[in-house]
Amino acid sequence: YWAYFSEARKRRAGLAADLSTVETILKQGAEKARPIARQTLELRVVQRTSELSAEVAERRRSEAALLESNRRFELVARATSEVIWDWDLRQGTRWWNENLQLGFGYETAAFTTLQAWSDQIHPDDARAVISGIHAVIQGGGRLWSAEYRFRRADATYADVFDRGYLLRD
Repeated sequence: YWAYFSEARKRRAGLAADLSTVETILKQGAEKARPIARQTLELRVVQRTSELSAEVAERRRSEAALLESNRRFELVARATSEVIWDWDLRQGTRWWNENLQLGFGYETAAFTTLQAWSDQIHPDDARAVISGIHAVIQGGGRLWSAEYRFRRADATYADVFDRGYLLRD
């Protein structure tokens, strides 16, 4: 019995020595690994900062290009005598350029919805115009055009040749 107990004590002492050795190795490894981990982290920070700087620069270039494109569009819209419009089908709103007022006497804010616009189409033309535009939208077409009479703000009618190009998402 004593022999067994003595042998177990020796094994436990050896195991403790082995654990102590493992702990020492781990501590030394951790101490050696810290500078490497720090350098790796610093390098990653530098890389990510560079990536973010490139993304910010690209975003600024894109924003500048968009501003320039919008500026050019505004110039073209002013240079033409045509009434230019945009209809957001999802929102159900319309945008008109300033020529709406020059050609028809209405403020651009007067026709933000389809109903406001269609109410000014001559009653004899309205059904064909509205059904034609809806046929293109529902039928998957891209081009729409119609000739109709449109009531000006002074209650006279103007002959209109209207065209639209449908962009689908």
